[in-house]
Parts: sequence; C-alpha cells; structure tokens
Amino acid sequence: LITRGIDVDPVNVVINFDFPRMAETYLHRIGRSGRFGHFGIAINFVTYEDR
Repeated sequence: LITRGIDVDPVNVVINFDFPRMAETYLHRIGRSGRFGHFGIAINFVTYEDR
C-alpha cells in the first residue's frame, strides 16, 4: 500500500478504516480531501481500542 509520494486525482472522500495512531498521519490522510478549495469529507471507523 502506497501512502505517500504519489500524485492522485482530486479526492472528495477519505475513509479511514484503520485509524492512524499519529495525528500527523491522520492529517495527511484527510488532507487528500478538500484540496484546492473543494469540499471534502473524512469518514472514520473507530473501535473502543482506538481511543
């Protein structure tokens, strides 16, 4: 799975089913949505252990 360093078309929805432990990683992921003034949504699936 490639997580950084690739150029992708604009994304308007990011779904986190494996919630990142580090805030920097989370912000990097959700930053893929809503770029360049477009609306974006982040959907997070979390478990009790993700707290």
